[in-house]
Amino acid sequence: MLIRQCPDIRELSILTQGLDPVNTINVRTLFSGDHWPRLRSLELGNVTVGSTVVGDGDTHPFISFLSERNHLRTLRFSGDFTLSSTHFARLPRNSLQDLRCFTGSVDHLSSLPSAKHLLSMEISNPLILREVTPLAISHALQAAPAVRSLKVSFVLQSGYDGIGILRSIATAGAHIKHLDLTFSHKPSFYLVCGLDCRTVVLR
Repeated sequence: MLIRQCPDIRELSILTQGLDPVNTINVRTLFSGDHWPRLRSLELGNVTVGSTVVGDGDTHPFISFLSERNHLRTLRFSGDFTLSSTHFARLPRNSLQDLRCFTGSVDHLSSLPSAKHLLSMEISNPLILREVTPLAISHALQAAPAVRSLKVSFVLQSGYDGIGILRSIATAGAHIKHLDLTFSHKPSFYLVCGLDCRTVVLR
């Protein structure tokens, strides 16, 4: 019904409240086909877009849908999202060239061919700070060198002061002007003074 009655949708948001996986809403049929060619903004939260298993060399229908939405500027995934980064890596290199704002996991971002065009980035799930976390953040920011705004949440483990992650952001995110960081508890913040940002929000 949504496809037939709303053929010219520009913005679509489908969000659910952390449902049990058994009852998660399946929106697969909404993202199979050539409808909504002018879609500019898509936000999905706690939904499934169909089976995560596809044949060797095949592209998931949702990925095919995204690759054909040339006007898409905002793409947001929150909560549980079933497709892994390996699916996003199959997006054609020339797809999503207009994408400017992205919310999702670090892995999704690193696999996004059009990440170099992003201006705003939000990591949707809190990251547990471990030794490998700064490297993951650095890799994601290197894939998106034009990013001006970054929002990310961290869960600090005992004995981890957060300095390494801030160094990674300061080094790899040299062009960031707005930085929004949320920590599970108070870390060492003195390195923030060295960040070349117009706006720094700490929680």
